[in-house]
Amino acid sequence: MIPDGLMESFKADIKGEKTQLLEMRKEIEEEHQRKKAELKGMHKDVHNKQANFEATMRSIMEKLPIEVLQDLRDE
Repeated sequence: MIPDGLMESFKADIKGEKTQLLEMRKEIEEEHQRKKAELKGMHKDVHNKQANFEATMRSIMEKLPIEVLQDLRDE
């Protein structure tokens, strides 16, 4: 048989490790949520920059003389 004191010590160690693992899991989940939100923000930023770029290019294309546009289409 295992002495009671040793068994209680073993149970306390396991309980402490379980608590520590649960805290680590919570921290990992929180970090995941932060990274997910950061990635979503970056995606939105890229999308906005792409839309602005396309609008700028359309504006430039509208101002070009028709001859230049025809030359661009022929290339």
